[in-house]
Amino acid sequence: PLPENIRYATFFNRDRDAINTALFEERCFKMNAVHGNTDDAIMIFSDSLQVKNSAQKYIPFHNSRSFWENCGEANVKPPAGASRMDPVLRLYHGCRVMLPTNENVQDGKANGSQAIFQKVVLKPEVVPRKVFIAPNVSDTSIFAREVAHVVLKHYNNRVQPSIFILESKRFSFKARILKPKVLRVKGSDREAITMRANQVPLLINNATT
Repeated sequence: PLPENIRYATFFNRDRDAINTALFEERCFKMNAVHGNTDDAIMIFSDSLQVKNSAQKYIPFHNSRSFWENCGEANVKPPAGASRMDPVLRLYHGCRVMLPTNENVQDGKANGSQAIFQKVVLKPEVVPRKVFIAPNVSDTSIFAREVAHVVLKHYNNRVQPSIFILESKRFSFKARILKPKVLRVKGSDREAITMRANQVPLLINNATT
């Protein structure tokens, strides 16, 4: 058996993404088996998805489920110099995360900064939903637009104050998924398409490149 605090180092982002997702699911299964719930875990789905059409205008992307199910962090390619994003953030209390953006470098909130996830604070009157990750295992889920902020703790205890918050933001990227009908051209249904979406600027960092 592998030790619970093992760290994974990978060469490719797709491997990192796969390991992070597998570790989240494994933990949810274990928590459900021991405690009968996964109350300290949450999935944040990116939202307000738009796609750029042939006229170079952004229009609503209505097949969000296809994006969430078929695109992980490794399938979302930001423009040169821009930040990475995760279509579905899978968080639990105490998990390792990394900032992909320079939010406030002087306060230690910089690209590559590592932190420990504490909790999500929701906007008023938001009611979380349940999503099944296995036939008998469900997890709490929300949309990025429903997040007031995420509370984090710097992994480096020399950075003070140690507790800080992040809000969701807008990301632009290219994703290789099935194009909506209005954009389809024969032979290019799965070419990378330019999109944008809202998401909390975090990446899970149990496994890292």
